[in-house]
Amino acid sequence: MHYFGLILGRRMATVGMILAASHTAAWLGASTNSTRSTWIQGGVEGAHPYAYVERGRDGRQVSLREWPVPPTHIARIRLVRRGDRWRVVVDGYKSVWMRIDRAHTITTLETNGRSSALIDGRIVRGH
Repeated sequence: MHYFGLILGRRMATVGMILAASHTAAWLGASTNSTRSTWIQGGVEGAHPYAYVERGRDGRQVSLREWPVPPTHIARIRLVRRGDRWRVVVDGYKSVWMRIDRAHTITTLETNGRSSALIDGRIVRGH
């Protein structure tokens, strides 16, 4: 995987797909900075896009909730923090709270091929 248009430290973002490779997602998330990472993120993924909320612990995905959205959909994503607990809200859908110690927030385009996404009103291209 490759990451493009990294934005650090934000808790709100709008993301949407323009062109997607076989695995492409534009997302906002909070995670630890370790090889056995813990994270929570929300975004839009795929050529036939769907919005999603994903949680992971010890470097493994533990939960994924996804739903279809129109190809031109721009998702509104917000991270909410209470102490060391985080939740992500995607288009009004609220995740469960998750404990993440010393979390960093990231907004990015994640892809394995040619792709482009709209992140906070700007086109981000990946290759």
